[in-house]
Amino acid sequence: MKRMAFLEACNLPITDDGHFLAYKMVRHDYRDIYTGKMDNSVGRIVEVARNMVDGDSNRTCSYGLHCCSKEYLFSGYGSWNQGGADRILIVKINPRAVVAVPSDYNNSKMRVCRYDV
Repeated sequence: MKRMAFLEACNLPITDDGHFLAYKMVRHDYRDIYTGKMDNSVGRIVEVARNMVDGDSNRTCSYGLHCCSKEYLFSGYGSWNQGGADRILIVKINPRAVVAVPSDYNNSKMRVCRYDV
């Protein structure tokens, strides 16, 4: 199961309620780095319809809400201020919200339909 591969590869903590924590890059104003429209302020729940997230794990870069491991922040994508990213956030994700774990970068990033900042 790809969700488990993500957790194993990334050594991310699991919360008492069965969710897990991951990382998210955003702009200085807490908006997403791609469109600048999604508010990722601390305490917010960010959500899109599940069918608005690409479920194909073979497409490494695609549409949906993105999160990653700490190591990924500083890997290929992770000259982390790329695309205007100025902040790194921790997001809490219910495993049911996971849509795809792309096969590149050793399962260290994923697309989801919801997370809590």
